[in-house]
Amino acid sequence: MKSKTGWSGVETIEKRKKQTEKIKSCEKQRTEGIERKTKTGGAARRTHRKCNSEAGTTNDLSQHRSRIMAIDWFGFGYASMLIAGGFMGFSRKGSIVSLFAGLAFGLISGYGAICVSYNQRDIKISLIAAAALTIIMGVRYNHSRKLMPAGLVTIISIVMIFKLLINLT
Repeated sequence: MKSKTGWSGVETIEKRKKQTEKIKSCEKQRTEGIERKTKTGGAARRTHRKCNSEAGTTNDLSQHRSRIMAIDWFGFGYASMLIAGGFMGFSRKGSIVSLFAGLAFGLISGYGAICVSYNQRDIKISLIAAAALTIIMGVRYNHSRKLMPAGLVTIISIVMIFKLLINLT
């Protein structure tokens, strides 16, 4: 029950217990994160504000940490371009193959961008998708000599491969 001056003694003790439990769960997450950090070779970390705000404490922010994720914006842009290209091929020419190929390669590239966002050295999926599109669309461009869409997708896929390999070093 709340009095004019604040919380009663019993409620204050219960509130303090909840705060202590939240701090303990955050410390458990922190120790699990440190174990993961040593197994994965170490990743950049930042303060875990959620734990501190829920627990109602701001002391020793360095104890509560979580991962920093470098988002692969170029990879997500590449994936969305592939999906948009599949929809454009379907809407303009009625090509169901373009629709499914654009969706499939776009989703695979999107998943690869997620993997690269979590770990910059995890480029396998993105690299395989970009290499496959480079070969497939390069052959199509060689036969048709049309820049749109085969030449454009080939060029962008080659750029994506170089970007992935540069990030690896």
